[in-house]
Amino acid sequence: MTIKKDPKTGKTVNIKKKEDVNVDRDDFRSILISGFKRSYYEYNWFESSHEFKLAYQLDIFEDVEFWIRNKRTYYHEYGIGNRYHPDFIVKHGENMYVVEVKGTGYLDTTRTKKEVEILKEIDEKKMRM
Repeated sequence: MTIKKDPKTGKTVNIKKKEDVNVDRDDFRSILISGFKRSYYEYNWFESSHEFKLAYQLDIFEDVEFWIRNKRTYYHEYGIGNRYHPDFIVKHGENMYVVEVKGTGYLDTTRTKKEVEILKEIDEKKMRM
């Protein structure tokens, strides 16, 4: 993804600030998004609204030191000739996490006790978009 400019005006046409993103209407594959405080990169590109929503939440959590939207530079090799490219790398406290985002089609509605506690904590702190 590259920054595109209108040839007549010279203004960028595919960059939005995170606050200006419409999660229901924007085509995330065609825009670069700026304005994240904890992102390693100045501009981020997402494949879906689910990835954008996770990035938005990661930017809110005070314990997240930084997060990286993996641009296919980090991967894990498995089997013969197979590579797994995770969506995000997150530094949280002393830990590093590798995170893969899936859409609601993959949603399993059964939750562990720990997952329910985390969701309640997020809801109580109003960490929603």
